[in-house]
Amino acid sequence: MSVIIDGGANEDVVHGAGFAHLREHWALASFRRALGDDYVMATAQTLQYQTEFIIFVRSADAVVRDRIDWWQWSTADLAEEVAVIDSEIVAAESDMNGLAVDRELPRRLGVFGPETDWGYGDRESLRGWTVDNLRTAVSQTWGDRPAMAVTTARDLDGWGPNDDLRPFRGQGVTVRPASEGPVTVAGGGGITYCGWHFDYRDRRDLRAVDDLVTLLTLVARDNGAREAQGYEFDFRIGQFGERHVARGSDYLAVGIKCEPGSPVVRTAAVIDQLLESTRAVLRADIGVGDSRLAMGIDRHRLLRQARINQSIVQRLVLVNRAKLLGGEDPVLHSAERDSSELTAYAQYLLTLIDDMSVDVGTAA
Repeated sequence: MSVIIDGGANEDVVHGAGFAHLREHWALASFRRALGDDYVMATAQTLQYQTEFIIFVRSADAVVRDRIDWWQWSTADLAEEVAVIDSEIVAAESDMNGLAVDRELPRRLGVFGPETDWGYGDRESLRGWTVDNLRTAVSQTWGDRPAMAVTTARDLDGWGPNDDLRPFRGQGVTVRPASEGPVTVAGGGGITYCGWHFDYRDRRDLRAVDDLVTLLTLVARDNGAREAQGYEFDFRIGQFGERHVARGSDYLAVGIKCEPGSPVVRTAAVIDQLLESTRAVLRADIGVGDSRLAMGIDRHRLLRQARINQSIVQRLVLVNRAKLLGGEDPVLHSAERDSSELTAYAQYLLTLIDDMSVDVGTAA
């Protein structure tokens, strides 16, 4: 089953970095106790505005519906969980590339806010919690019996593609560069990441950012050997893979990996080269009046969504998020666009690329 409780790392700003992570462990312990022998295993992630759980159970009848009663930890229980989280923080901090994308880029881009830009927390502040003040903080944020959005595998019976697709509207996603311009963060292994912040009006409109990543990946693959010799690109969206969940914003990170012996080149110059190559491909495609590139991106999206449809876990999460955020089933089919719609969509992607290029020249 997929379980989402409204409220995430944004509440760390009041209760201290890592509170939401500790609260996540508190909830996992409560689920284990509530489900008893039916409990098999669970995974969880603390996002900005939601905390999400995937819980595996032995019986389809073993369901936690709507609300859960908190299990009262002992002091020894709390100490054990703090030790577990401490080890998770140490492991996360040893991953320099992940740290760059999940902590440094959101912080420097101003994507979230002070004390809410990294989901693991602060090791020192976590040691200051007691059973009583943790329970009080959980009660102040989630309440004594929090409402939950729950979707089970049984709920997916009869669920299929939604063909009620809206035509392309345009202007659904806008790029909001950080005040200091696109940000570069040196990670481990010779990879440097650059990022942009996006705003969107509807969670479905963020598909344009997914398509943008597909476009950049295709251009980097097909033109990279000729125009960015000695470089590899790594594209990542969102902190900890938080997709279509954060309310109203997301960010895109592009990593540049230099091969040993490659000449040192400014990050901005390499990114600008990639963006200019992408612009040239889009303009050439638009010029023929029938964007085969946009058609190809639609097909990539269809393949991506088909893979999601094959995974029970991913389908559970998508349906549960839709229940919480919009009440609509996920869209699994790409739009059947005519030539004018394909060209309009290609022009829109070109606008996003142009917006991304605004301050690249000032980046280090």
